[in-house]
Amino acid sequence: MTYTIDRIKDYCTTAVFDRGVDYHEDGRVVRLDRYGATISAAVQGSQPTPYAVEIELADDLRASCTCPYDGSGSCKHVVATWLAAADDDLEDEQPAVERRLERADPDDLREFLSTAFTGDVDLRRRFLATVSDQTDGRTLADYKRELASRYPAEDRQPPVSGPPQRFTGFEHRAERLEERDQPVEAGLIYRAMVEVRAEETDLVPEYHEDAVVEELEAFFECLQAADLSHEQKREHIEYLFEKWRSEDRFYRFFRDTYGWMLDDLCSTKADVRYYATLLEEHLPDDLLAGESDPTEVGISVPLKTYLGCLGFLGEDARVRELYEQYYQESPLFYRRYVAFLREIGDESRAIEVAEEGLEAFDTARLRPQLVELYEGRSSEQYEYHVERRFVEARDWSCYEALKQRSSPEKWDERVASFEEELAEEDHIHTLIELYLREKRRGEAFDLVIERARTDNSPRSLGRPTDRGLPILRKYRDELGEYDPETYHEIYEELLEPFAAEKTGRGHYQTIVGHLEELRELGLNDRFEALVDRLCEKHSNRPAFLDEMAKADLR
Repeated sequence: MTYTIDRIKDYCTTAVFDRGVDYHEDGRVVRLDRYGATISAAVQGSQPTPYAVEIELADDLRASCTCPYDGSGSCKHVVATWLAAADDDLEDEQPAVERRLERADPDDLREFLSTAFTGDVDLRRRFLATVSDQTDGRTLADYKRELASRYPAEDRQPPVSGPPQRFTGFEHRAERLEERDQPVEAGLIYRAMVEVRAEETDLVPEYHEDAVVEELEAFFECLQAADLSHEQKREHIEYLFEKWRSEDRFYRFFRDTYGWMLDDLCSTKADVRYYATLLEEHLPDDLLAGESDPTEVGISVPLKTYLGCLGFLGEDARVRELYEQYYQESPLFYRRYVAFLREIGDESRAIEVAEEGLEAFDTARLRPQLVELYEGRSSEQYEYHVERRFVEARDWSCYEALKQRSSPEKWDERVASFEEELAEEDHIHTLIELYLREKRRGEAFDLVIERARTDNSPRSLGRPTDRGLPILRKYRDELGEYDPETYHEIYEELLEPFAAEKTGRGHYQTIVGHLEELRELGLNDRFEALVDRLCEKHSNRPAFLDEMAKADLR
């Protein structure tokens, strides 16, 4: 066996492992076989029919069971099977089967299979799906009918647990077609698999997600392997476009997958021009209509894609016309239009649009564009926008750039301005970092202590990490040594009431984390006295004492 008993414990909970041991010792594993890298078993559970278990001998444990278990890790039936296999010198039957197949009489083999098919419908379906691997001019509809007949819809409904139905025989058939350099025909099979899931099944898209994505990717790989001409691609571009824009629940769920396949398939100007033509036919009168790209809110997916197609085709005049028409509608359009204008070399107009967008939407995301546009063009405007970029985005590269360009007097003036604005906007961590960079550790220390003593209730201003214990913990390494006695004193002052606020291991682990920080201050006598007080005060909390012991604090 590849796995030890200790290793199997990594794949289940302790309670499940113990129940699996009981099942094994009670003789619940009523059948156990090995064929190649697969162990199969029947395990008698609480129902009359034994549960079927399969374990694949791979780098990681891969196991399935027909029981309804939906907890963490593997079920007790898998554990019992594993233990039974580990106890038994299980013979691998695959070599014996292969030897007999090599010398079997064809007539005897045909008779045996015919008899087996009579009594085993599933075996018969798998044989037909696997062996019938000649295309014989089959169409997509032919494959879908065959799939639906071999794998009835009732077998494809989401079960209580376990993976979705796999069309294994058809997968093998498609793989053989690929090996025979027939990728388009293989792609039809993968496409049929996806469409049968969508059309024939009372589908839960999330449940089928992994299987569908694998089948779609296999379909796309077949198209890529076929090295199609533009004329041959057109029908596939149309198909992917139709599914990408479909409002059907299934296809909407996989819209991103269809979208990237469509983008990648359109690799030549002829492809992209055809893609743009399809888009033009489906664009609304108002190009801003339609769902927004979740990564770029404010621009509709059709318009974004259409602009991308036009850009690829080099139709800059049409792109510019569209941007001029719509750029004032959203901050995103401003940013994209500025980037486009820079690409085509019209930096003067880019500056105008960026300044206009900054005024219209007060969006800091246009600032980096203006910094780059003004660099080497206007020193005054460049430095102004670098200053604003530092305060708005806390971009320390801007801090360094300004420091290099400033005289000592000018730099003092700028730092004072930064201090005032950062304090006003309550950018507390940036202000502390500013003090540290300016070698003003005393002021950084005082600010941390001041904020640590700030009311830590939810109604207080700022984030919880800006005050109380979190801010002490954050800066212990950089500022604790500046005045360790005061730092320890404030930490104690806050930590003791915090420890009494709640119970639970998560809370106790947080306390331990703070204590570990305190220990680093090196004030051993004060630290040990604090630990003793906490352990005495919370001696009725075994979990707290346990966490303290695990951290070697008592």
